[in-house]
Amino acid sequence: PDAYDNFADERDNYEQTEPATYNNAPLIGVLARMTGHSGYNQLLPVDVPDVKPQVTKPSPAPQGKPSPAPVAKPTPAPQAKPVHASVSQPSGIAIEQKPTTSWVYKGKTYYRYSTTVTNKSEKTLKDMKLTINKLYGPLWGLTKSGDSYGFPAWINSLPAGKSLEFVYIHASNAADVSLSSYTLA
Repeated sequence: PDAYDNFADERDNYEQTEPATYNNAPLIGVLARMTGHSGYNQLLPVDVPDVKPQVTKPSPAPQGKPSPAPVAKPTPAPQAKPVHASVSQPSGIAIEQKPTTSWVYKGKTYYRYSTTVTNKSEKTLKDMKLTINKLYGPLWGLTKSGDSYGFPAWINSLPAGKSLEFVYIHASNAADVSLSSYTLA
């Protein structure tokens, strides 16, 4: 290029021709960062110590008074309509959390946790509501609805055997994630 940034395309003198890149260096930098192996992630790689994943399983509901011994009854046939279950009933839904990375920023250690909700039942999971307590940072992969979280906008159900993963970041131990309600159909 000449002093006025005019580029003379002399095809027979290819050894002396070179395009001006100083004008579009910011664009080249952005494109290089986007095509890099880590995408938008600007965090330095960190080794996270092995921590046993926390598996949250629904616990049975507390019982107020002991009841008399049940009388044997014939079991009813399975219903064709969806079964609504809450966290107090045994279920085929598993929730597993594990830390995936950590870093120190201004003297504080932050952790990124990956949480997987797996449908281990033989039916499709719908209308899932998760309650997350002790969450002190941002969360990605779920939609907030009042005091609970539901499926993200691009998912409306979780087929049998499939999993849904979401992540959150905060400077504390893993948050308390529990299944407050759902429908199996």
